[in-house]
Amino acid sequence: MIQIRVYGNPAPQGSKTAVVRGGKAIMFESSKKLPAWRDAIKMTSTVARLEHGGPLLGPLAVAIVFYLERPRSTVREYPNTAPDIDKLIRAVFDGLQESEMISNDGQIVSVNALKFWADANNEPGAMITLARKLTSSIGDD
Repeated sequence: MIQIRVYGNPAPQGSKTAVVRGGKAIMFESSKKLPAWRDAIKMTSTVARLEHGGPLLGPLAVAIVFYLERPRSTVREYPNTAPDIDKLIRAVFDGLQESEMISNDGQIVSVNALKFWADANNEPGAMITLARKLTSSIGDD
């Protein structure tokens, strides 16, 4: 099992904006915060890959806990609005692949993800846990 703590403001990946230039549509990510977040994931997971002797191969289970910065006016207990958790996950998976911690995000066969507000104990960012050992409660005796 490998744990990677990434610091920074988690940003979603997946929403695209199209601009027409020279008669051709050009697509780019809508989130201006995504490049910094992906760089943080890539840098941190590259260090972890080097410390653990190379990329993880085969099927993987991934658990991610996101810590989001709480807006001052927010009183909700949980960050149950945007950014969508599936888009946050997508950014992490692509960052892991870009760092070569994993060879392809298709290796991930199980994912568990949570969103919480950052607080005094947990700065904004994410805790990513990668595990090779998989278990299933479905059909196990």
